[in-house]
Amino acid sequence: MNVGILFAFLLVLVISFVIAAKSRVVSIYQNTETFLFGGNNSFLAISSNVGSLLSVSIIFSMFSVGIIGYGVMTLVATLLGILAAYIVLQMSRRRISDSYGDLINRRLLLQNVHGRFERHLPLIIVTQYFLAITLEFAVFQNLLSPLNTEIAHASLYLGFIVALLCSAYVIIGGYAGVLRTDLFQMIVFGIGIGVLIFSIANGPTNSLSAFTASGFWSFAPLIGSITWFTFTFAVFLAFPDVWIRVFGTLDSKQFCTRTFFPLSFILLSLALLPILYLSAQAAKDIGVFDFRYDVQRCYDFFVNQFVELEVGPLGRIFIVCSFLAMFVTTIDTWLIGIAQHVSRFRRKKRGSALILWVFTASIMAVSLSSLMDGRAIFMIGLHLFPFIYFNSLLFLVNVFDFFEKDRMSGVLITGLIVGLVVTFFQITSYGSRAEEHAPDIIFWAMIAQISTFSVGLSLFKIQKKWN
Repeated sequence: MNVGILFAFLLVLVISFVIAAKSRVVSIYQNTETFLFGGNNSFLAISSNVGSLLSVSIIFSMFSVGIIGYGVMTLVATLLGILAAYIVLQMSRRRISDSYGDLINRRLLLQNVHGRFERHLPLIIVTQYFLAITLEFAVFQNLLSPLNTEIAHASLYLGFIVALLCSAYVIIGGYAGVLRTDLFQMIVFGIGIGVLIFSIANGPTNSLSAFTASGFWSFAPLIGSITWFTFTFAVFLAFPDVWIRVFGTLDSKQFCTRTFFPLSFILLSLALLPILYLSAQAAKDIGVFDFRYDVQRCYDFFVNQFVELEVGPLGRIFIVCSFLAMFVTTIDTWLIGIAQHVSRFRRKKRGSALILWVFTASIMAVSLSSLMDGRAIFMIGLHLFPFIYFNSLLFLVNVFDFFEKDRMSGVLITGLIVGLVVTFFQITSYGSRAEEHAPDIIFWAMIAQISTFSVGLSLFKIQKKWN
């Protein structure tokens, strides 16, 4: 294994560990509540959420694969989805502050939704965190697979190293440590991507030529464009419910300022530019816009690009650090999220139990991810989309009075089940052609899920009116 790559991995993780340890507000044994929710501020909140969305885009390869297959429509739909999510957040920010009252009742997405299945909601969110972490480690190992030719199972070993050290600094630093390490990792990401783009831009090929290709500007199928719009909207609005946690751990003055959302939007737009540029490079070199969602093809391209990249050893180390930082910034966010939600469905918030949950989730995720290739990532990833729309609906139920609060847990869960079932049957019916029809699968499962939710909401309103 290349010594420089191993050094880069360990350096990012060790520095993250030190930052988390120095940032700790209180230990998990002294005050679990403060450990899980303390230490936030508006600046850290912005950087954490930008990092989360970028990492989600890597897991699903939605932006990169989408631009390769769908051209400019992916970019337009993505930006419109982000803008729509920001409008909803802007409309609801005062509502969140006023209606949630005390600090404790504003910390998680689950507070205001009640019903017979209320106790199942935290477990559902923990499940989706675990699935997402497993997918992320699968992508991680897939992209590192060339190292296995030097040392057998090298990508798996590195996955376990990341899982153990990341879990350790989450447990050491708590929520305050996670937020501050996310900021450090975003800075590393910026430096590494800068080096990568500089190297490609000064290479023998010009990535910008992809933007002049006729396929890039052709009109993509409508369903695909709607899928990218709704996916981006749902992800940024409430997956993985980071906005509620961000709001809930800031005081009202911090997140209700006029600069919070505009600054976050500007930073996110800037952070998406490197992904757009690299995706255009991939589209140009692959040389076809064929409206396919080919995950493995996209992964293979970026691996080959890195292997063949003409950049010095120091530049490679920066690029590797950037790659790792982008993964870790989401892994630690979701691990602390697991601890936060586990504390909601366990009566006794014992520190040792929360530690066990975090380490077990990360180790199991790495173990399962080692069995997944690009197609498996695709198949499991499609089943995660109903969870994303579940979260966005849960967010809307929380912040708008139009929705019933007392009996909505059952409707939300029923919609989730319908979305998962429709996704499964579509994958089964398409068979080997499922990957080509990913946007359609996501779209029709979403329609079924939202329709189920709408019917349930209407029935409750009619019943309430009659009573």
